[in-house]
Amino acid sequence: MFQLLLEKSARIFDYLFEKSESPDMHKRISSTLVFLFLLSIVSIVLNKNDLLPANLAYFVPKNVFSAIEIVFTFLLIVEILEMIFILSRSISSALAKQFEILSLILLRQSFKEFSNFEANLDWSNFEPILHITSDAFSALLIFLSVTIFLKIQKNRIITRNDKEQIRYVKIKKLLAFIMLMIFIVMGFEKAYEFFILHLEVNFFQNFYNVLIFTDILIVLISM
Repeated sequence: MFQLLLEKSARIFDYLFEKSESPDMHKRISSTLVFLFLLSIVSIVLNKNDLLPANLAYFVPKNVFSAIEIVFTFLLIVEILEMIFILSRSISSALAKQFEILSLILLRQSFKEFSNFEANLDWSNFEPILHITSDAFSALLIFLSVTIFLKIQKNRIITRNDKEQIRYVKIKKLLAFIMLMIFIVMGFEKAYEFFILHLEVNFFQNFYNVLIFTDILIVLISM
């Protein structure tokens, strides 16, 4: 039963991986991010001048720096999907990608703080500035650490034979497929909370907790 699950999940994962790694997909993602950034700026400017319908204006910010936060949000989604697909190839590369995601989360948070700070400009309150500085500096430090890690990392085979290696790869693909499903379900759940219930959501922070538990599970499987 478990072997059949491994086989089916591996086939589905391989198909999705092949589609995600195609050159056309990378071009589409890059074009989408550029278009989204420009669309965000235009929408924010229109909303700032009260030119959007009321039901749409509720979801569009009025600070132009929020456009950076928006495009960073979608960039994070792309990075997380890439990390999930990398997991089946290399655990160390997936781990490095997780730290890159963490740096992007901190950068996104710093831009979010900056947009709030500009909207409520009060130079006597240095707390928002400290948050912006600490998030940005932490993101830079993590990014530099990842760069060093990628240069010194060495791949080591932990299985005793080819049969074990194939099974190990299939298990990683199964975990990656489960993570992909969790990512999609959580995405729809948080989208419902934000757009329908109008709640504040912390999607990336919550999903990062899933990554931590997955890392621990992979370590246990590797042992």
